[in-house]
Amino acid sequence: MTAESGDAVAKEPPRRPPGNCLLFYPIPADDEPDTQAPPDAAHAPGADRRTHELPRPADRPRAHHESLVQERNTTMTSLNGATVLVTGANGGLGTELVKAALDRGARRVYATARSPKEWGDERVVPLRLDVADPEAVDRIARQAGDTTILINNAAVYPKGDLLTASAEDITTTIDTNLLGPIRLTQTLASALRSAKGALVNVGSVLGWLAIGKAHSVSKAGLWMATNAFRLELAPAGVQVLGVYAGPTDTPMQAGNDPAGMNKPSDVASAILDAVEAGDHELFVDELTTKVHTALSAPVTALYPALAQ
Repeated sequence: MTAESGDAVAKEPPRRPPGNCLLFYPIPADDEPDTQAPPDAAHAPGADRRTHELPRPADRPRAHHESLVQERNTTMTSLNGATVLVTGANGGLGTELVKAALDRGARRVYATARSPKEWGDERVVPLRLDVADPEAVDRIARQAGDTTILINNAAVYPKGDLLTASAEDITTTIDTNLLGPIRLTQTLASALRSAKGALVNVGSVLGWLAIGKAHSVSKAGLWMATNAFRLELAPAGVQVLGVYAGPTDTPMQAGNDPAGMNKPSDVASAILDAVEAGDHELFVDELTTKVHTALSAPVTALYPALAQ
């Protein structure tokens, strides 16, 4: 079992997913992916998502992206003066989210982690939080009850197949990646409603691609929980943003070739751009768009080996 999103851990060499999967995804992986040209069908009329162009390495051709948002949430949340809570704040993406929020004028950032660190900035309030611990989540209501933007970023990635993984590893994964964000959102829902703020759930392309095994199961659940929260919080004017990305160069990707991965700072910037634009969904890269589009095709589109 790897550690909370962003905690550096030893990695096995990258391996190709079983079953001749359509895509090669470095495993173990973070909550983020790579890219290919997005089919037009990914942006059907009425879709509300943003495909964000991230800077590409100089030795790779730039992919063509369009920022397509047919409809937007009427709520647009400014980071200026906001109080932001980031889970998994010590990690590669979490750290960049904290920095980016401060750069955009956040009044306070609660930087939560299982082992919180000092940030050297009086605007950052380190808080100890294991999102899999219900009692720790309950305490957050007292410690960070003025939160206006909640970013559920913390995650774990277990090793092993779903058939052979221990029940403990599977349970921990679902507790951290799915139940943790649900509990924390429930705990801070009143604050978000009062502020007409924003909820950001950092999902993954692996929520639509089963090579992540237990991680994929948990992220698929988070995808649907994000949709459910969007429906429930919309009447109160709360924006709910689902973020979906492929491999990102963070400590969770240690040992994997970073070529072609998303940069954490670019992903963080794209997330906060989407928050301030009032978007419902953010597809960080073309791989994410491609995989999402394939969900409406026969299962063999994502797993060609099943057609053999």
